[in-house]
Amino acid sequence: MTLYWETFSSYLILIPSAIICYLPLKGLLVYPLKKIMLTILLTLSIYIPIASYLEVKYMINGNMFLIASLVFFFYMYYKTTTIDIFKALCVFMTATVSMAFASSLSCIVDAIYNPTSGYDIFSLEGFATQYVIAIIETVLLIWPLGQKMNYLLRKLNSRKIWLTILGFPIISLMLAIFTTPKHYHTLYTGKVFLSFIIVTIANILITVYAYVFSYNIAKTLLSRAELEEKNRFLEMQSSSYKRLQDYMEQTKKLRHDFKHSVHAMSTMAKNEEYDSLKDYINNYEKELSTYTTIIFCKNSALNAVFQYYYQLAKDKNIEVNWSLDFPDPLNFLEIDLCSLLGNIMENAIAGCETVPESERFFSISVEVANTNYLYIVSTNSFDGKIRKKGNKFLTTKRSGNGIGISSMESIAQKYEGNLKIFTDKNEFNVDVILKTKL
Repeated sequence: MTLYWETFSSYLILIPSAIICYLPLKGLLVYPLKKIMLTILLTLSIYIPIASYLEVKYMINGNMFLIASLVFFFYMYYKTTTIDIFKALCVFMTATVSMAFASSLSCIVDAIYNPTSGYDIFSLEGFATQYVIAIIETVLLIWPLGQKMNYLLRKLNSRKIWLTILGFPIISLMLAIFTTPKHYHTLYTGKVFLSFIIVTIANILITVYAYVFSYNIAKTLLSRAELEEKNRFLEMQSSSYKRLQDYMEQTKKLRHDFKHSVHAMSTMAKNEEYDSLKDYINNYEKELSTYTTIIFCKNSALNAVFQYYYQLAKDKNIEVNWSLDFPDPLNFLEIDLCSLLGNIMENAIAGCETVPESERFFSISVEVANTNYLYIVSTNSFDGKIRKKGNKFLTTKRSGNGIGISSMESIAQKYEGNLKIFTDKNEFNVDVILKTKL
């Protein structure tokens, strides 16, 4: 019976592991966190007694049994999140290697108190040290995982980068496993004990450095991508200003020539040359329409974005139906609305391109309701092919740089709003609610 409880105690390390797994997932869960935690506690309350019983009854190697169970635990974990599988693996392996570090450090303490024991032999000193270190690790990881990794999970969508990051905990875990002695008496041969301590501490420090380095690199890439987006909006504004300047120059010429046109039309009317007059007026109307520019809203930055995508939609023979009514004053950061609406329009136009030209349409409406809420409703045609994970839509583009659906979600949350994406046969819909900052 004592052996059973000793084995039971060794599995309790799964509790802080589960907590670490969910530290970076604020706003990235399929179900409410309370419901998930209750499910985890229920699962562990069933798993731990059964695993302990099987290990004692059939003399199963505890580590091998636990490693095999990790596949099941990861599957459960992945299904509760909205993130990509490689992101989930990175977080899961971070929790796993954290507990491996706690185990390695506890071995050092255990070997001092019980030099004739071994890694797979239970001791109160080893268990207490491992659990205390695991709790300390969990507390220390609240901020970096809750803030920094959460930021990357939301913004960074490059699988190549996540695969690179994933390599760090895997290598560290393998090193921790292979350097942990099965029998502690081997540590007292020569300088083996000192070497084990140095390797363990070095493994921890190098892993921490690798995470910090990866975060800084990823943040630099994201900042560069966001800067490129800002530059793209500035280019749109520049293009809009140029079109407006051209429009003013052309209308100036038309105004200058207007008196001559009136004289010509008056002469044709007096001479009853009605066919010539009709042709002249038609040509004049066509010339006027050529220099017409559309003003979508008072804000110059937003207007430039709308003009850019309106022209892009027209060039791709997309039927557009836009109704735009922004608050005045705007009460939102220009860059946030430009990014949000720019992504909506870019995705909508890309979706329209997947269907024949005769079926292309894109409608968007923006309006203020209840004085302090901005509603954005977008609908466009597409071929019906989507990528989803749970209730979350994923980009259909091959490459990702963190600017896209995740960016739209972040902006919606920033303004205490909501982003809803759904499909209806061959219609792709995006509904956004933003609370104005009065």
